[in-house]
Amino acid sequence: MATAAVIAAVSIGASVAGGVVQARGQRAATKASKRAEDARQQASRLETQRVKRRAIRDTQIAQADTESNAVTGGVDIGSSAIQGGVQSATSQQNRQILAANQGQELGDQVFQANRDLASARRISSIGQGIASIGQQIFAQRAPAGRLANLGFG
Repeated sequence: MATAAVIAAVSIGASVAGGVVQARGQRAATKASKRAEDARQQASRLETQRVKRRAIRDTQIAQADTESNAVTGGVDIGSSAIQGGVQSATSQQNRQILAANQGQELGDQVFQANRDLASARRISSIGQGIASIGQQIFAQRAPAGRLANLGFG
């Protein structure tokens, strides 16, 4: 009967050790997931910067084309038609930059939500490990109780 108590103790010990290993593994997975989210977020921010620079460059080109065409066509560069064309290009640039900024803000929210999800999964996994240990202890309680009734505990 002492063998049963040893087996129960080894079983509980293995459950505890398994829970510790599981928690460490989950912690490492959470850190890796957060690093991946950070890298994706950085890539997203770089893309947003590229979009903004492209919008500014395109606007400068459009403004230069407008002014060049006006001078070639004999139109005064200070005319309201030229100024309207320049304003139109600037307005479009502003809309593109606003859209890029809004997209970045939404992306940042998604990246943070993914980080939060990874942390929540880690906590859940630890809870599952603790529950499993508790189940093992409870399952071993009955045989150990019977051993104690027989005078071995």
